[in-house]
Amino acid sequence: MFDLPAAGRRPETFKSVSRFFTSMVLEPRHYVAIAILLVIFVVMLYSIAKDVMERAAIVLVCAVAAFFVVVWVLGLEPGVVVGYLMGTGAADDNYTNFHAIVLIFGIMVISTVCYRTGFFQFIAFQLIKATKGRPVKVLWVVSLLTFAVSSVLADSITAIIMIPLTVTVSKTLRLNPVPYIILQSFCIKLGATVLPISSIPSLLIAASQKISFGEYFLTAGLISIGSVFLAIFLFQTVFHYRLADVEFNEVDVLMQFDPWTFVKDRKMMKIAAGTFFVAIACFVVIPPDVLKPDAIAISGAAFLFLVNHHNTRQILKEIDYSLLLYLLGVFIVTGALQDAGLIEIIGTGLTSVGVSSVGLAFLILFWIGAAASAFIDNIPIAQIMIPLINVMFGAPGTAAAKLGGTGLALGTIWGDNLSPFGDTILPLAIARNNKVDILPKDFARVGFSLTIMLYAVVSIGVLLVFDPATGLIVLVCVASCAVVLLVVVRRYKRVKRMAGDRKGPVGF
Repeated sequence: MFDLPAAGRRPETFKSVSRFFTSMVLEPRHYVAIAILLVIFVVMLYSIAKDVMERAAIVLVCAVAAFFVVVWVLGLEPGVVVGYLMGTGAADDNYTNFHAIVLIFGIMVISTVCYRTGFFQFIAFQLIKATKGRPVKVLWVVSLLTFAVSSVLADSITAIIMIPLTVTVSKTLRLNPVPYIILQSFCIKLGATVLPISSIPSLLIAASQKISFGEYFLTAGLISIGSVFLAIFLFQTVFHYRLADVEFNEVDVLMQFDPWTFVKDRKMMKIAAGTFFVAIACFVVIPPDVLKPDAIAISGAAFLFLVNHHNTRQILKEIDYSLLLYLLGVFIVTGALQDAGLIEIIGTGLTSVGVSSVGLAFLILFWIGAAASAFIDNIPIAQIMIPLINVMFGAPGTAAAKLGGTGLALGTIWGDNLSPFGDTILPLAIARNNKVDILPKDFARVGFSLTIMLYAVVSIGVLLVFDPATGLIVLVCVASCAVVLLVVVRRYKRVKRMAGDRKGPVGF
């Protein structure tokens, strides 16, 4: 069921990598186009990472440059850009980009209305009150809440909702908010792989590989849920001494707060929440060949516009149109690279040198996606690597291609947690705006270690399934290292307690 396509198997007569180059002879104009487009792509990623200007503007400039390369160097018709923007009518594509843009817009409208009514804030504070101010319970609740909200809302909206709420609760209980916010920032990315609508990369990957809502959840979603529980448990175990005790009078202040303060219109909140849950249910229950997810999302958005017609102008103002423009620009640049032949070269190169195992191919996409997205935006990384799935695993919709898509989604999205220089900058910036300074090195210390641990767990699981012998050897080695690390951590905690550092400093 998980066999790679014939092009991905190592030929018996293949004894030299040089044979690959003789089988991949392109016209000179293709090599020129690839070189120019790679420069454009690298400049685009570097400019986004350095925040030279608004990322949508950066990508638009690079998309225009890529367009001229395609027309003038490759000699393609100008109309090819329409295929880049919308996708093609081919059976293996079916206008994927167009459906993705419509789905993203519909989800944006539904989540914006829910956010404006205070629905997510109300639910979050109700659950936080249930902890009665106990630090460990607060840690679990705010982290799992962040994870859950991130699974249905964009990362930026999740951070805007949860980070200020955590700061408010921490100040009320006189807790150090830093450890809570660091773990929340980490959980945002784990939540972004629960559902195919949880993030832009997961949405693009699921749409391109024809992964249904249920299939995605049963693979990437369940892995994400298991990972967040493991991450919170390890964080609590290692940094328990940073979670101070709370006085009873401070708990009383928390319990007296009315969560309905967050709700501006109770009737509209119930309608928005109902629309949100009905849309999720439809994603799960209705097969894509009966009613596509983008049709469900845009129908929900249209319904909310009708029942909330007095505020439609304000809702439309809050939609992130720059994200849509950004995506369209990325579609053009990555489409140009694909037409130039770069994707075919990379994919054929990987498979020709011996990537004949689905498990190994999964791990290649998994770890390359992680390394690439640690420092740069994961959307262009995911988009440029999506065609590699089909070169290495076969046509979209096959079991192997769906598995490859899962690996790419987990790798590119979780990779943001490897460093504080990717999308994790936003939660830290929001915390700073709420007068909580978190040093990048503090997040890096937690984010890098927890992320590497999760990547190791997933990799071992894949090896145990596809190559049990290798998986067992790696498992024994990793377990031995974990035991040694646990002993070191316990001794460190004992020293800190003997030093009387119970509450910990303002930092981390």
